[in-house]
Amino acid sequence: MIYYIINDGIIKSIEENEKAGNITYEDTIILIGLLKKLYTHLYGNIKKFKKEGVNDMITDKLILDSDIIRYKRDQMILRSEQREKQLIQKAEKLAEKREEQARLETAEEMILDNEPLERIIKYSKLSEKKIRQLAKKLSKEIVLQ
Repeated sequence: MIYYIINDGIIKSIEENEKAGNITYEDTIILIGLLKKLYTHLYGNIKKFKKEGVNDMITDKLILDSDIIRYKRDQMILRSEQREKQLIQKAEKLAEKREEQARLETAEEMILDNEPLERIIKYSKLSEKKIRQLAKKLSKEIVLQ
């Protein structure tokens, strides 16, 4: 009887709350550990309850220290992978900005050297609109060929 109350009632409720995100994995470990202490205090010396195997069942539910270490390691790996992805994305954005800046510098030099529009487009790989905006900013006329 007590086995079902603890396993199907209390432990099941704890696990459901963890799955729902109401409590953390660490909270689950603590709650099951406290449940074991309470059970041992209340029923630990009663032979009938020893035969039911409740204490063994609770012990099985308790997470071993090695499991906790694995969980924390996995969380650290996950955070590290997420951070790595963020850094890669930042590096890609930075590379794109540098590339765009290089294109603008190329176009600017070509505009100042009075190169024709088609040539500026070809070598800077910028749109005609951007080249015209840049020329306007430089107060230069675009040479059409």
